[in-house]
Order: sequence, then structure tokens, then C-alpha cells
Amino acid sequence: MSVRQTVAVLAGVAVVAALTAEAAEPPTITAAQASEYVGKRVKVCGEIAAVGQAFAKREGGKQIFLHFDKAPPGSPFVAIVIGYDLEKFWRLDSTAVHRRACVTGYVKRNEAMTYGIVDAMNQMTFTDDKAQ
Repeated sequence: MSVRQTVAVLAGVAVVAALTAEAAEPPTITAAQASEYVGKRVKVCGEIAAVGQAFAKREGGKQIFLHFDKAPPGSPFVAIVIGYDLEKFWRLDSTAVHRRACVTGYVKRNEAMTYGIVDAMNQMTFTDDKAQ
């Protein structure tokens, strides 16, 4: 095998390894740990302590805020569910309070909160046995 072929094979292996790492299951953390993982892809699990709603046309329409572990303003993590269609899959109103859930995605932070965006159905699961 020539040097050029060897380099090409190694580059291909590196790309496959990087894609596999991204697709792998992210680490599971608590809502309280979320601020330590800003910019990283994780699975945040906790109890929904409060549910809020807002409308932001440029941000995808209706937004639902799921405050994990503590009601605002002390929520250590907020899952922001964006889009009208997602409510078809979950009941995200006051009945979601005290339910345990996990959201998977990148942790972000602004001056007001540490949060994650949920804009796909496979990013959130309820981990208790209550009907959805």
C-alpha cells in the first residue's frame, strides 16, 4: 500500500470514529450538573417542577418551558420545547409537573438560564410510568 493510500485509509477511519462518537449515547447527568456541561451533548434527567409557555414567531412558534427540579427562578435546567407538532406526542401542561423526564441535546446558557432545546420527538422521554 502506498503512503497516499495509507493516509487516505487513516483519514477515513478518523471520520468514521468521529461520527460514531457523535452518534453514541451521551452521558446522563442531573439537572443540577447541566451548567457544568455547556456546549456538550448530554442527556439531562430530572423531575419537572413547573411548566410555562410563550409564543415567539421567529423561534418556531409556541414554546413550552419545562423547569427541571425547581420552579423558576431557581431552575437548574430548562428544556425548551419548540414547535406546534411536538405537543401531539406529549401532554405538556400542568399534568407534566412532578413527572420524571430526560432530554437529550446540547446544553446552552444565557444570562437567564441553563437550557436545552427540544425540537425533535426523539429528544425527550418520560421515565416514570404515568400515562402521557
